[in-house]
Amino acid sequence: MGVKKELHRRHIALDDRCSGCGIEVESIAHALFECSNVQQVWNSFDLNDIIADSPHHAPFTEWLLWMNTRVGRDDLRSILTIVWAVWFCRNKHVFAREELDMRAA
Repeated sequence: MGVKKELHRRHIALDDRCSGCGIEVESIAHALFECSNVQQVWNSFDLNDIIADSPHHAPFTEWLLWMNTRVGRDDLRSILTIVWAVWFCRNKHVFAREELDMRAA
């Protein structure tokens, strides 16, 4: 389900479009991995190929289990830190109207 779609249904958001690019419907996969704004972050990361090949549209727990079988502990920790930073910046933008640089978070 789209993240913004649920916020729109609850009258928290004006629409269901991505808060980053404003083009696509915002799903968790889009917000964390596919948005053009987020792609800038992943493209600067050494493991961007594994991120691109990962099952974005699977439930997050399945994605995490998949990722755990593909990378080592330190890389997984780095990936999850970036995921957290991307989601943190997205939430600051959606709920507090703050613009944060994901690369600095």
